[in-house]
Amino acid sequence: YIKAATPKGSKDPMQRQVFSAQKDSADFGGKLPWDWIDHHNYREENITVRSTSNALAGGYDRSHRFAASLIFYLPYGFQISSIGELTSGFKYRPLENTGNDPYFDISPGIRTGPWNYYLNTRLTKEFHFGMMNMKLFGEVRNITNHKNILAFNNTPFNEAKDQIIFEIGRDLKPNTGDEQDPEGIKRIPMDTLGRLLYGPARQIWAGLEFSF
Repeated sequence: YIKAATPKGSKDPMQRQVFSAQKDSADFGGKLPWDWIDHHNYREENITVRSTSNALAGGYDRSHRFAASLIFYLPYGFQISSIGELTSGFKYRPLENTGNDPYFDISPGIRTGPWNYYLNTRLTKEFHFGMMNMKLFGEVRNITNHKNILAFNNTPFNEAKDQIIFEIGRDLKPNTGDEQDPEGIKRIPMDTLGRLLYGPARQIWAGLEFSF
């Protein structure tokens, strides 16, 4: 069996430094408790989860990413194009045992924030004037206006309070419908460094493109 994961630090009292399979087995009457072993001392410390106290500065690990693009060429120089992406959420270490996990105090594991997705669509009309081409376009970005949460806030000295609001809501009661609020105790959509906690909302663009 695996006797230990990589220690979090030499001074961490939760991490054992000396191991003996014979002694471990004897401690449990000759039979190792596999359910307990699966959770004990297995602390995940992965820089892709949260290398700092804010996922905006480290949470680059997204387990799933799906992207697709489409282009339709229509009569009379019209063109419709679309691009979209679906991404699993950022990862974080929970503070609240909302799943009644009996091993939570030993190893809380890793949870995933809400999925992110966007869909951009553009309509283009192309004109030709001798050697010059001109394109008139209109574009809608994040056409569904989906609220993409990139991280939860981490106000200095109130990091835990901000995270608990994200996990169980402002009423501090799980599963009541107000979970996954990333704005923290100050109710602002950015962290103290001005980094937005949300992806861009719906945007409408229009413009001209020239080529010679």
